[in-house]
Amino acid sequence: EQLRNQVAGMVARVELDKSQDEIARLQAEIDRLRRVQEGMVPRAELDAARDGARSLQGEVDQLRKKLEAHVPRSELDKSQDEVSRLAGGGGRGKGAGGGTA
Repeated sequence: EQLRNQVAGMVARVELDKSQDEIARLQAEIDRLRRVQEGMVPRAELDAARDGARSLQGEVDQLRKKLEAHVPRSELDKSQDEVSRLAGGGGRGKGAGGGTA
């Protein structure tokens, strides 16, 4: 009777082995996922960084558009010198009539 009670409370060794294998597999998956997580950041941080980049890109685009309507000051100075020279004004300090056309 005592032996019967002991056997009734036992399971096949293969069942225990299956459970231990499952525990080992799950622990390995937990370890793998933790390693992957170490190289990751919250999505909100990425979204914030992308929003910041879009905002800066918008500012860059606006400045480029403004620059399209401008020319270098040196170009204006050259044109003013040419007008002065042609009008006989002598330019802006480069000497009157000393240049070649």
